[in-house]
Amino acid sequence: MIRKLRRKFIAITMLFVVMVLVFVFGMETYTNYKRIQSGIEETFEYAMNPANDSDSFSPGSADDHEPKHMGNVVTIDVTSDYELVNYSSGVYSMSDEDVEDVIDIVQGQPSSGMLKEDSNIYYRRKKTGDGYRIVVIDARKEVSNMRSQLIVSVELGVAACAAFFVLAYFLSGWILKPVQDSWDRQKRFVADTSHELKTPLTVILADSDILLEHDEETVKAQKQWVQSIQSEAMRMKKLVEDLLFLAKHDANRVPKQKIRCDLSEIAMSCTLPCETIAYEKELTLESEIEDDLIYSGDPNQFKQFMMIFLDNAIKYTPKGGVIHFKLYREGGKIRMMVQNSGSYIPPEAIPHLFERFYRVDKSRVYEGGYGLGLAIAKEIADMYHIHIKATSSKENGTCFSFIFEG
Repeated sequence: MIRKLRRKFIAITMLFVVMVLVFVFGMETYTNYKRIQSGIEETFEYAMNPANDSDSFSPGSADDHEPKHMGNVVTIDVTSDYELVNYSSGVYSMSDEDVEDVIDIVQGQPSSGMLKEDSNIYYRRKKTGDGYRIVVIDARKEVSNMRSQLIVSVELGVAACAAFFVLAYFLSGWILKPVQDSWDRQKRFVADTSHELKTPLTVILADSDILLEHDEETVKAQKQWVQSIQSEAMRMKKLVEDLLFLAKHDANRVPKQKIRCDLSEIAMSCTLPCETIAYEKELTLESEIEDDLIYSGDPNQFKQFMMIFLDNAIKYTPKGGVIHFKLYREGGKIRMMVQNSGSYIPPEAIPHLFERFYRVDKSRVYEGGYGLGLAIAKEIADMYHIHIKATSSKENGTCFSFIFEG
């Protein structure tokens, strides 16, 4: 699809470029043509007037009012029987034989036109007192220059089209890169969602088959299979809720509230239940929470935000490890830190932590969650201007630090 879109972008761009070039060069050629025709007409009017006969056809005698074609003009005066009386010319010389040929051609022809078809030598005949005046203008040089300019314009147009094609090719790649990335993420998202749904569905179907095979037994006897089905259903419910949140955020449909929230109270409501969970897993959760830290936003989303990082810390801290949670004010800004010992994230994995369905350890695909928690946390952080920084080392474990910028 992206390749087809790129071809369409290049085609539309090149069509627009060609149309512009054709218009520009076409207007230039048309202007030159009209300029030549206007000059010829002006010269005819000038040369037909006997008052301009004195020495106006001498190249050196042209004044400011003399038409620019006067150097290429021949004026012929003939009797009513087309007998030559006299003729005069500028730089364009014509022999007596040529003059006679002109008279023969013009005789019996329309009063104006070309001496020969496509010769670009124009004539005009006008009745005078006792005969005719014939004016001949040689416009071959001007027409030749116009054609040469047209050829140059075509060559420049072809070169410009080639340059614009190369530019459009690379520009389309740059412009469509976000679309390509979004398309790749969407395909990966659909594939990962299908994979994540497949596992609990498989477990539910397997447990259901077991229950059906032992339909004579009581529910209590089959309690483990019922509990397994319930557990998988709850996991699927959580997955669907997370997917709906992300989908709404992508569509800008997540309501953004601006309620004054006491982050200190929210943090306390998160750490207290987590201390119990940490104790059961033989972990130590140490918390330092400064009082009266007020920030505008949605308290439910702030609680979800904190719980995501606390839950991750508990999930990935080995037995006997320590988790530090700190919420405080420094430099006029509210800051938060969640650090857990024992877990190490490679440097190349840190930039991908907040991608949907991303897991550092691919072998632990079914432990706890679906890899959507940090992606949701990042969306909440973006909504409320919370800056997140992740660091990790083998000595100190993993640390997420936050600055509430709003």
